[in-house]
Amino acid sequence: MKRMTGYAAALLIAGLAILASVADAETPGVPVTLNGYSAIDGDDLTITGETSAPDGAWLIFATYSVEKPRIRKRSYMLVKNGRFSAQVNIHGWPTGEIETDIHFQTMLPEREQPAIVFQKYGAKGERMTGKTVVQEGEAYRAAVIELRAYNP
Repeated sequence: MKRMTGYAAALLIAGLAILASVADAETPGVPVTLNGYSAIDGDDLTITGETSAPDGAWLIFATYSVEKPRIRKRSYMLVKNGRFSAQVNIHGWPTGEIETDIHFQTMLPEREQPAIVFQKYGAKGERMTGKTVVQEGEAYRAAVIELRAYNP
């Protein structure tokens, strides 16, 4: 009887180990949506959009002039009710295209994402999926969109 119990325990442990390794290898992806719009009104560039990133998450963005002299500003937007927005003063910027790159990523240079971001998407965003998700290196992922507006 003891021999059967030991054998059954060994089988149970082996089975659990196999299931755990399969679960780790096949962690399901989490879809991320990121959509936005930018428009210029006078000296202000307004950036707005929607995302499936959780409320309280930070989006980092960079706005820059395509024409010379090259001017660039970087900042953050907070997700609230699935939406985000920001205004950038572009007084004195050259006439022409102004691009804005918006990133939703887990690691940020000057801010820290809330714990839910890491729990949902992984430490390096490795569980992010979707049409705007790009991969940098082995396992670092981010959702990225590029917006354009014309400065008259």
